[in-house]
Amino acid sequence: MQDSTAETATDGWSSSLSTKDDRGVDGQATDIPTALNPWTLSVGSMYVLPFIASRSNARQQAALRAHLPSDADRADFTGSGPGFVMLIRYTDSPVGPYDELLLVPGAFTPPSSSTPIAVEHHIHERYLQAHGLLASRRVTRIYVSSEASLRNGRRNWGIRKELADFTWTQQPSPSTWSSLTNVVVKDRLSGDVLCDVTLKSVNTWRVPVRMDWLQGLALPPLEERVIDDQGLPSPDNAWVQTVLGGTLRMQPASMVVTAPSFTTVHEDKFPNLHELNLWPGVHCSGIMTFTATKTQTFPPPKPCMPRDRSQ
Repeated sequence: MQDSTAETATDGWSSSLSTKDDRGVDGQATDIPTALNPWTLSVGSMYVLPFIASRSNARQQAALRAHLPSDADRADFTGSGPGFVMLIRYTDSPVGPYDELLLVPGAFTPPSSSTPIAVEHHIHERYLQAHGLLASRRVTRIYVSSEASLRNGRRNWGIRKELADFTWTQQPSPSTWSSLTNVVVKDRLSGDVLCDVTLKSVNTWRVPVRMDWLQGLALPPLEERVIDDQGLPSPDNAWVQTVLGGTLRMQPASMVVTAPSFTTVHEDKFPNLHELNLWPGVHCSGIMTFTATKTQTFPPPKPCMPRDRSQ
């Protein structure tokens, strides 16, 4: 009989993540600070590009499902609900400045049998899972420019970070009312282009928004499996729930163009943004907080069955 720990280690959760040996000089660094939960971060520039995951959109579903690295991700993804792509420049954090690119593909069936958010708002669990409005979220692809962010992010919140290099370039804008920024993200291990996008933000106004106003209905918590800094999951199926907070100043933003034809973007490492049906989003600056609110252990997850559309 195969050892259950070995099965856990090969369920796709850890096999898709780099180890310290994989990351060369960065991975061998011994001076990486330990920065415990919670974190407060200064956001210099953050672009949030939302979308709605739809089971009826075959191209979008294929693009999203290609970036569900683990067995649990594939079993729990509902194929529905709000998702988003984010590009962020943190000017300060407990581990110093760093950049970040991430994907939240939509809603996931939580590992627990019931969702506290659903109970709090008196919403039936079946409705929650069918429509993905309040279900927990997972970050299934995320790249950062800092080894310290990678190790601590994995350890604190189970966020499966990898390393990348970011280039942010201000571009001439045809109007004084808007700003254009080109962002190129390359996998640090291979040099592959992950994202090459030009973003437009409107310079007319900024609205302050407190993140705790959005918690629950509009901003469900992240719920990730507990892993160590090598990416190995806990053998007892422990999960950590993380709440985002802080205050951000927001202005309208949108994607203008993606990578030029002569640039090869490696869609096996990050999805083609055109396939996601992105909506106009926001450009933000301000303060964010990451707080792991609880860790729970659950029985091994069962594969979720597709919803019967005839009901």
